Amino acid sequence: MFLVLYQANAAGQKYLDLVHNAWKTYFVHNIQPSHTVHTSGFLGEYQLNIKTNGHLIHQEHFSLDSSGKDITINLTSKWVEFFISLL
Repeated sequence: MFLVLYQANAAGQKYLDLVHNAWKTYFVHNIQPSHTVHTSGFLGEYQLNIKTNGHLIHQEHFSLDSSGKDITINLTSKWVEFFISLL
């Protein structure tokens, strides 16, 4: 059995950087209760994670197309501050 390793050339490295870094939407924001957050992102599939004190308290998957997207999340929690991560 043979193991063949490939290494991307300069063009391949640029492609990998675009796909895995530049064309990704990363958004992190601290919010307070009744807070509204506005952001923009690339078209595609997203996973919204809401954490407080490092613990995941809500997770939601959604698609973003050319028509845009409004997402309303009502959280009932004793926590004062939430951490939103859009990956």
